Amino acid sequence: MSACTVSRPTSAPRPGSGIGIGGAVLTTAAEKGFHYRQTVNDALSGNQDALHKLLSFSHETDGEAGLDHGNVLLDVREKIGASRFDAVLKSMPLTTQKEVEGLLRTATGMRKFSRAVLEQGQNFQ
Repeated sequence: MSACTVSRPTSAPRPGSGIGIGGAVLTTAAEKGFHYRQTVNDALSGNQDALHKLLSFSHETDGEAGLDHGNVLLDVREKIGASRFDAVLKSMPLTTQKEVEGLLRTATGMRKFSRAVLEQGQNFQ
């Protein structure tokens, strides 16, 4: 019996997208056969089907992958605009809407916390 391992991709922004994608979500996507980077790039290019797929992928994430995915969703929302992002999200089932809203809230909170820590660190120098 042989063991099957999935290599853990490193966090690296996709050239041209300006979005860093964490390794945990890339690993989860690879395990599920989901072309995460391409879907992100397509969503950034205005492809609503890709954005729908990216939002739907939220069901597949938890833990660290969920944090990574939430950060990507927040970046995508900022880049394509809240109105376009929210219009696609509102067309989805309520469970998906709530899940994505939770991921966005967590990502926003983590960013605020990180900024505060960094700003405090600068005050100590």
